[in-house]
Amino acid sequence: MLYCRENGRETELIRKAALALSDGTVLEGVGFGASAEIGGEVVFNTGIVGYPESVTDPSYRGQILCQTYPLIGNYGVDPDRLESEKPQIAGYVVSEICGHPSHATSRKSLDDWLRENGVPGIAGVDTRALTKKLRDRGVMTGLLAAGDRLPPPARLRREARAVADPNARDLVAEVTTPEIRIYNPRASRTVVLIDCGVKMGIVRSLARRGVSVIRVPADTEAARVLDFGPRGVVVSNGPGDPARWAAAGPAVGHQGPGAGGWRQELAAAGDAEGGAARGAQPT
Repeated sequence: MLYCRENGRETELIRKAALALSDGTVLEGVGFGASAEIGGEVVFNTGIVGYPESVTDPSYRGQILCQTYPLIGNYGVDPDRLESEKPQIAGYVVSEICGHPSHATSRKSLDDWLRENGVPGIAGVDTRALTKKLRDRGVMTGLLAAGDRLPPPARLRREARAVADPNARDLVAEVTTPEIRIYNPRASRTVVLIDCGVKMGIVRSLARRGVSVIRVPADTEAARVLDFGPRGVVVSNGPGDPARWAAAGPAVGHQGPGAGGWRQELAAAGDAEGGAARGAQPT
């Protein structure tokens, strides 16, 4: 059940929502976040904590995320815990959302935050059953609609089947940094991070190890990367089909410091082309 605060007490929010899957399934629930209709690939996350990190993880770009754990939003949103500057998911599916978070670091509720960023959500769904369906049948596209009035189920099914696969887009270009950014600049050793959709947790982890992290766009030329004189090069994970990663930038195919890491991403692309499951999920 979704709750909201009104006059110091909690009452039910009456917005409606529905999630239609490409296999014809329609799940009805209560809407939160933005009032909107969005399509995307429906995936799941089984984490017990860390929903702000999941919502802002660039690896989920263009996807409708189902959070398997039953209660979401109970500790609000802390800007210091985010993996990027804004929500990256297309839509959010939860069993129960808390509209009255209680945590010392909370700055706003999950409902308010998603509404401000144009992300619709649906609560009141059996997310464990949905997770089992996605696990058994594989990820599928879907349509999430939230608002005061919803289209009839037949239209939702029809539009869900017509949703384009977001992996056909250049998702890396949508999430990579638009400019070079430097973290911990006074460190004596330098690592260049090629940003294909990096989580800020990775940046923070590298900086804590006493290195200067130079985060560059995914299309950065190899010569530009080597101009920084790095002790190593990290190619981040990111959204979409790994088969597209090899085209993320000329530097990825270059053999230099940290070449083993570069080859790993190219190997992932090769596995995808060979029929392996998509590796776009966060690790």
